[in-house]
Formats: sequence, C-alpha cells, structure tokens
Amino acid sequence: MTDINLDKERGNLARYEALREAGTTVPEAYALMEAEGLVTEGKGHLKIAAIRLLRGVYGLTLEQAKEATGGGTPFKTAEDTRRFLTEEMGYCDCAGDGPIVFLRDSLRILETRLKSAKEGMAPFHALTQQFIRQVDPFGEAEGANGAGGGPWLVMFWQHKKLLSHSRNLSDCHLTPKGEYLLAALDKLLSDA
Repeated sequence: MTDINLDKERGNLARYEALREAGTTVPEAYALMEAEGLVTEGKGHLKIAAIRLLRGVYGLTLEQAKEATGGGTPFKTAEDTRRFLTEEMGYCDCAGDGPIVFLRDSLRILETRLKSAKEGMAPFHALTQQFIRQVDPFGEAEGANGAGGGPWLVMFWQHKKLLSHSRNLSDCHLTPKGEYLLAALDKLLSDA
C-alpha cells in the first residue's frame, strides 16, 4: 500500500471513529462510505477497505462486517434456504429431503477433502474419488474429465456459485457461498 493510501486510510479511521463517538451506527457509517465513494460494486479492494474500516472503528468480527456491507451468509433463516433451493436450484417439495441430503453430502465431501489435505495426499485423493462417485453414481464420467451427468451437475453448481472447478471433476472447491449453504442445509435438516 502506498504512503498516500495509508494516509487516506488513517484519515478515514479518525473521521469514522469521531462519527462513532457521535452516535453514528454501523449501517449509517456504511451508507456514508457508499455516498462518499469508498465502496464501489465491482471493485473488491474498496469493499475490503470498507470492511477493514468498519472492523477497526466498531470492533466488528469479520462476519459482522461482511453482513453490514451486504456480504456474509445469504441464508440467514430456514425460509432463505428454502427459497434458494426452490427458486435457484429448482427443488420441489414433492421430492422430499433426498435432494437436499444429496446436495449437503456432496458439499460436505468437498469441505472434508480440503481439510484432509493437511493429513497428506491419500485422504485427499480418496475424498476426491468419493466426490466423483457421489455426483456421477452411474460411472458415466470418462476419466477425470467426465462425459455423463456428473459434469453437468458440477457446472450447474458452479453457475450457482456454490463451487468452482478447473479442468475436471477432481478439481472442485467450495466457494464461500457453498460453505454458507452447507451450514444452512445442516441446520435445515437438523430442524426437520
């Protein structure tokens, strides 16, 4: 960060601390940041600066600051989760909980796989194969690139920003939205 940016950030910090002392709430402070051009959609570094500023001034956790800036989990309630499942994923109640369990279990494999990488490559590779069998149970995928339904399912989940993948089914990773949905599905299924 340049000296000019550091000076600007220090000035903003002092200014927003004074506003906090005068009783400005977090939503009011964020609205002021937007009005002053400190936050611009499509420019992630400005959003990060706003989150950093809110955390420093108001002592917020990262999650609280993300929520205050419109980030954080989009699945705050069971209704939010159900709305996403029906409107975005095409889920219908007539199917029961099976598709929800399938989605949760598929996302859980990716979460566990990431954590397993610390334990070595064998667990990581075993979970990779488990994920491929989960999303392509009939073995239609040809090698790692796939030719059956599994690749379409992965591309759909990527389109919904639940995961990202590179060249093939074995290279899938949860996105933050996927992590949030996984937690929401755990809660939704445990409350059912």
